[in-house]
Amino acid sequence: MNLGNLAFVTRLNIAIPGGRNIVLADLDGDKKPDLIVPDAVNNSSAILKNNSTKGVFSFGNPLNLTGFTHSYMDYGDFDGDGKADIVSGDLNGSQIAVYRNTSSGGTGSVWPQQLHFHPLQATPAEVAVSDLDGDGKPDIAVVLGNYNLGSVQKNTSSTGNISFV
Repeated sequence: MNLGNLAFVTRLNIAIPGGRNIVLADLDGDKKPDLIVPDAVNNSSAILKNNSTKGVFSFGNPLNLTGFTHSYMDYGDFDGDGKADIVSGDLNGSQIAVYRNTSSGGTGSVWPQQLHFHPLQATPAEVAVSDLDGDGKPDIAVVLGNYNLGSVQKNTSSTGNISFV
């Protein structure tokens, strides 16, 4: 049985220290997934705008989201405006941070940050996003490090306003 050949082009290395996971999401509305990498070492994370063309990898300079130690990240349209927002666990604090996407859709510019914090009972280790209760809004599930606990944050957001309980 011949399954064919599998080949990859030369890889593109991107130097990002302290990366925990990588998230791929179209943040600027240009139909290309941008790279989001949390940096658990330097109190930052990086967004790299996808400038690739067919067959050629190309990414812009990192846009750093600073202010706390990012653990794992994920994304979802939390406020229902059609734009991918980012959630990150604060590795050195008992909170998650949600970056509301305020880009002008389709312009190809990576969006400025608008940050919303939500307190937790312990340090978040990993986050995941899905509509857990079927109401059409993505909720946030969090693993709370060193506590053998999980926590679910119900999305109560409305357009332009991010909130969780």
